Amino acid sequence: MAHLALALLGPARIARGDEPVTTLGAGKALALLAYLAVTPDRPRPRESLAALLWPEQPEENARHSLRQALTTLRKAIGDPAAPPHLLVTRDAVTFNGASDYQLDSAEFGRLLEVCREHPHRHPDACAACAERLERATRLVRGEFLAGVVLDESEELEEWLRAWRDRLQRQTLAALTLLV
Repeated sequence: MAHLALALLGPARIARGDEPVTTLGAGKALALLAYLAVTPDRPRPRESLAALLWPEQPEENARHSLRQALTTLRKAIGDPAAPPHLLVTRDAVTFNGASDYQLDSAEFGRLLEVCREHPHRHPDACAACAERLERATRLVRGEFLAGVVLDESEELEEWLRAWRDRLQRQTLAALTLLV
């Protein structure tokens, strides 16, 4: 099984096992991986992905570009792993939540959720939550997918902006609690 580490809270750092993945660059294949990974186990119709990533292209050309991006992506992340990271069918593409992977933004969210659900008498004095918040904020190396610009697709750029805004608000809230 090929462990996949996805660090998206800052400039993207992706590693397969101990080896960094450097073949994705900061383009659409990386954006596709991030888009799928942040919502694992959610099938995305291929025609929607093609239109999202290549809205300016005719449908057939966009679908061809998606096939090429998926091939690049699968080679880069080591699929077929067992179980594979990407579940690709004729109709849909899904990031497999049961595959061997780690996603920093998911861990960040998990740590914040544990703090929110922890029963506190005095939240300011909870050492366990302070430690979790410190761990969460250490995961943040910058804005989500820093350096990635997707100005060819207004919808994808809007998705990226929304994730950046949400994670920035959560980070500021966590830092405020720590202070």
